[in-house]
Amino acid sequence: MNQIKLLHHSDGAHGWVEVKKSLFNQIADINNISSYSYQDKQSYYLEEDCDAGILIEALEKEGRPFMFISIDDGHPSPIRDYDRIN
Repeated sequence: MNQIKLLHHSDGAHGWVEVKKSLFNQIADINNISSYSYQDKQSYYLEEDCDAGILIEALEKEGRPFMFISIDDGHPSPIRDYDRIN
């Protein structure tokens, strides 16, 4: 099974883990995500302190290998202008 590459975005004050909506919706329930996470048309940007843990637990439960790639978005991150999930 191929390793899933997750982008960890940060802006010096906070961070989010980017995951494709199609993947997340297969393995987890979006209703469990807080209003501190964001979305665009194709991806969710899960708040790093609590919501990203839901994704990580779901991937581990499924036995799907993953890795993080860190991205510094500068301050402020453009993610802050995306729509909130809730």
